[in-house]
Order: sequence, then structure tokens, then C-alpha cells
Amino acid sequence: MRCKSIEKYNRKTLDALYQFDTLAMLIEREKIMLKYENLAEVGMVIRGYDFMGNKEAFIEGKVIAKGEVTIQGQYMYDAYTIIVEKDGAEFGREGEESYIPFETSMDYDGRVELINTCDNDAEIALAIQMMQEVA
Repeated sequence: MRCKSIEKYNRKTLDALYQFDTLAMLIEREKIMLKYENLAEVGMVIRGYDFMGNKEAFIEGKVIAKGEVTIQGQYMYDAYTIIVEKDGAEFGREGEESYIPFETSMDYDGRVELINTCDNDAEIALAIQMMQEVA
């Protein structure tokens, strides 16, 4: 569950949160957009890199949902839910449902990329067919 109020934390916890600037982040999360939250919509294809500096380790797939990820009823984070179509690291994740978080604690520019803006494979195939018929 997300942080709604700082009153529920004891002094020791608050001190630890202040030390790592985490409290400000928790308070602001209710008001600010996460780094990659508006990059894509359902139906678009995105790529999420596994490691900073390694462009060969990634998962790529069509977004089937976006928003809160809960596991066994527990809120974990906000993310894109994708069906993995390409696994750059060849870990065998193709066909699996996976998550690409909107933001991580160790985020970096370029961690998530938009690959295809819409689910238009059928439209592209039709356009190619029509061009071939005209030619």
C-alpha cells in the first residue's frame, strides 16, 4: 500500500527515511508522475533493459496493461505489463508475462524505450499488399 500520511511512521523510521531522502519521494509519489509512466499505452511495443550499460540484455513486448502490480494481494510497484516477444539476453522469457517498472530506485535515462507506437501490424500488411497490387 502506498504512503498516504507520514503520521503512521515512528520517529526512528522517519529519521531513516529523511537520511536517504526517501520520505520526500514517498510524499511526492502521490503528486508526481513516475519517469516512464506516460511513455506508452496498451497495445504499444516497449523494450526494458535489464542492466545499465548493456543494450543486449532486455525484454521487449506489447503492453497489455499498465498500473499497479500486486503479487498475492500485496502492492509492489507501478509498471507496464507486457507479453515478452524478444528476450535479448536469451533467458527464455519469450511468451511470458513480465513487468517493466515505470521507475526504479536506480533508474537511468534510456532504461525503457518505445519500439512501436500502436498495434498496427494488420494495417501495415494491408498497405504493403495494396502497394504491390498497384505496382
